[in-house]
Amino acid sequence: DGTFRGGNPVTRAEFLTMLARFDNTEETIKQKAAQDAGRRSRTASLVGDKWYTDYVVVSWDSLIYPDIYDREAIVKPMTRGEVFYAMANYLWKEDIRPGGKYYNMALKN
Repeated sequence: DGTFRGGNPVTRAEFLTMLARFDNTEETIKQKAAQDAGRRSRTASLVGDKWYTDYVVVSWDSLIYPDIYDREAIVKPMTRGEVFYAMANYLWKEDIRPGGKYYNMALKN
């Protein structure tokens, strides 16, 4: 509904939307999702073709367990470990890889 509701828990779909919006405009998100039509089609078949599908496409590479995301899982709350990994992988890819400063923390979580 366009409101933030900062005190509410966040679903995976909502978090991935926030992550995609972090450094992309709405137009860029639509363009990126359209450019990778194959990924968008696969994502829509997994999580449904909903308001969040383009955002999930843009932030898909940040997911630690992308194979668990289906129509049910995408609208459930994320764990702290998932949030940490997604943020680190989206924002600091090199830091989450072996030898990176967040690698051990990600491995433990």
